[in-house]
Amino acid sequence: MPIKGVSDRPRLPRLGKIHLGIKVEPEGKASYPRPTDYFVCPPEVQEVFGEEPRDLRIVLPTENPDQWASHWYRAYSSYRGLVCRGDGEVASRLVDLDKVVDKGTGAFPDDKHPKFWPVASRETTRTAYQEIECPGQECPQYQAKQCRQTMNLQFILPDVAGFGIYQIDTSSWNSIRNVLSGIDLIRGLAGRVAGIPLTLSLTPLEVTPEGQSKKTVHVLRLTAPYKLADLYRYAALPPGRALVLPAADLEPPEDLFPEEEPTAPPAEVSVESFFGQDEAEQRKGA
Repeated sequence: MPIKGVSDRPRLPRLGKIHLGIKVEPEGKASYPRPTDYFVCPPEVQEVFGEEPRDLRIVLPTENPDQWASHWYRAYSSYRGLVCRGDGEVASRLVDLDKVVDKGTGAFPDDKHPKFWPVASRETTRTAYQEIECPGQECPQYQAKQCRQTMNLQFILPDVAGFGIYQIDTSSWNSIRNVLSGIDLIRGLAGRVAGIPLTLSLTPLEVTPEGQSKKTVHVLRLTAPYKLADLYRYAALPPGRALVLPAADLEPPEDLFPEEEPTAPPAEVSVESFFGQDEAEQRKGA
């Protein structure tokens, strides 16, 4: 008999990332991300959809959007990877124990506000994951632009050679809401979303940021480009098996967060620390 938990659920590899911007590197200055009005794709995707596509034909791999459209407040360090992840109420944070623990009593702070729980840095020698409050946009790290609301959207491109997952990272509230609303609408009509070819688009939207003038941004939009009868026919096809997806958010999205140090995160950053044991085992295929 095969080893239990090893081959019962296939794992999809991540084939690449599709970006919503390009990295600009001005001479003598720090590089920064600049958004584009098209998807910045790997070569094999460009061969199918063109060099600057605004629409992608995608398939969502399972019925659970928490697996492929996870959205959290996330803070990253290029040295330690994901250092804080919260939902607006509770966060899991990798903290610097030497700065957190009282040197006289060895006690932790009673107050769970993030300002009392400094994130571990490259120089930190003792670390631990702690559950703290997540004030969302009121968090000092968010206001310092060290944390953002981020969605890791993972999907299959059925027209591209190879079988695996592509990923897009976005910190746009409008993109996150559009994708989640599209999921709800399609599921409400068809009863499911997995295995149905859908269209992921990058579309213009006119916005007026607080304290700024009106401008046009480009946001994600998820739609089913069919007549209702055709959508029902797709939905009637048998769904595929549940698949385990690659961990989405342990590495910083390079087009959303500035790099701090060009160093890979150490082994102490683990999936279990942020997803919990059950979800981590599911992602590992256990």
